[in-house]
Amino acid sequence: MPFFDVLIYGATMPGIVAGTRLARLGYSVGILEWTPFAGGLTTGGLGIPDYVNRTQNWGITHEYFQAVEAAAKASGATEATYGRHSTSGLIRRFTPGWARTARDALLATPGLTLITDIELQEVTKDAVTKQLLAVTANGVTYTFRAWADASYEGDLLRMAGVTMTFGREGRASYDEFAAGYQPQWSRFRSTPFTTARGDRFRYATPVPTGMRGQADYKTQAYSFRMTLSTEPNRRTFEPPPGYKAADFVDFVNQANVSRWYTIKNLSSYQSPTPFLHSTNGGDVRALAWEYPRLYSKVDRLRFQERMFYIVAGRYYSAMTDSASPAALRGSIAKHGLPAHENSSEFIGTPGWSSAIYMRIVNRMVGQYVLSWKDATVPYNSSKPDPICLGGYPIDRHAIHFFAAMDGGHYREGAPQDPGRKIYQVPFRAVKPHPSQVTNGLAIVPVSMTDIIACSYRMEPTWMVTGDACGIALALALEQNIPIANLAYGALRERLVDAGARITP
Repeated sequence: MPFFDVLIYGATMPGIVAGTRLARLGYSVGILEWTPFAGGLTTGGLGIPDYVNRTQNWGITHEYFQAVEAAAKASGATEATYGRHSTSGLIRRFTPGWARTARDALLATPGLTLITDIELQEVTKDAVTKQLLAVTANGVTYTFRAWADASYEGDLLRMAGVTMTFGREGRASYDEFAAGYQPQWSRFRSTPFTTARGDRFRYATPVPTGMRGQADYKTQAYSFRMTLSTEPNRRTFEPPPGYKAADFVDFVNQANVSRWYTIKNLSSYQSPTPFLHSTNGGDVRALAWEYPRLYSKVDRLRFQERMFYIVAGRYYSAMTDSASPAALRGSIAKHGLPAHENSSEFIGTPGWSSAIYMRIVNRMVGQYVLSWKDATVPYNSSKPDPICLGGYPIDRHAIHFFAAMDGGHYREGAPQDPGRKIYQVPFRAVKPHPSQVTNGLAIVPVSMTDIIACSYRMEPTWMVTGDACGIALALALEQNIPIANLAYGALRERLVDAGARITP
């Protein structure tokens, strides 16, 4: 029965940062990951990290992105192409290979054990102390003293009996005027779709109904953050298994009506090298609504296959369908998938990303729920127990993208963002209620509303959260107490000693 001082569920980069911090402090750490790959989105295809001023310029997060730049230089890349973020000073664009080189250096930390491709089966919790004592995955039971959930899905928190949520809260839940259903009548050019509800992959959904501010179970669109290539030896775009051109008629129609004449019209496009280009892949709306409620590994893998089919099918259709704009076909034909990136870690086909860009999945409802007021003027105020900072804009990709009766289409779900400021993340927001569990923390599925999750969901922000949580767990182990009993004053001293940025 393997034992670790700390068990971390989720080999995302936030989880790896937390584990590295703990291992460097002398604790044994086991990291369990349900996918075959470590690093999550950061190494899975991110390419363009969204830093928040200089809030990530401390600890292992800062070290990691410096190591990414060192890997870039070692490959022959130059700052002239990969760029530097204007306020953080960190590398602006990177390839998955550079990110994985930096990841592997952290994973080589003595005392850190990575176990991938697992599925959680059961947990053991003391009914009196509310401490989680053991986790069984793939028939192996792991015991530990403390734990954290750094997964996008929040599986271990849920199985431990911690209250979780997903979707959009209503306006009244936390007095957030931009929460819930937000009709936004921004008109786009369009043609009538081939079916009344849009294509079978929900390129468009039925017109939503409801009152402004109403709660629902929906989440913003997912995509793939991808690396495309214009190298001479690039891999060409191939049809996904089971490809049917008829499935993408609506997408091709939209390309014509919206005048998409270049691959840059399909997604964002920035270049870490002259021949490698980081993109956002293109949003798949509505399908994301399903993911937070998929708990089994088999269902999640089917979801991955569907996402891959849709996005790969769109690129292939736009490149090969004779109805696609000729200029767009030519532009996409000049691109492909990298020959040497994502060769061993990928979804669908070599060269593809190894992680879906799941912007928001499930969230804990903990001791403090971060809301719109925590991040906006004039409500923003200092917290008595800050562990790190957030502050990216309230960036929600559209929930709906739907056809109108006259052939146009509209979008819904993107809220306004007035008065946003850098905000403090309180220790209470990563702590479950002690009545539910006392020796665990949430690193990625932090306690917050959907609106704030739209800001908080940036990988560098999650990574500094992981570092702060690693420091907190180490201090609790040192004092031989559950993390629920750790006094913030002692934690603040350790955070300051580590160089943590906890005040704007």
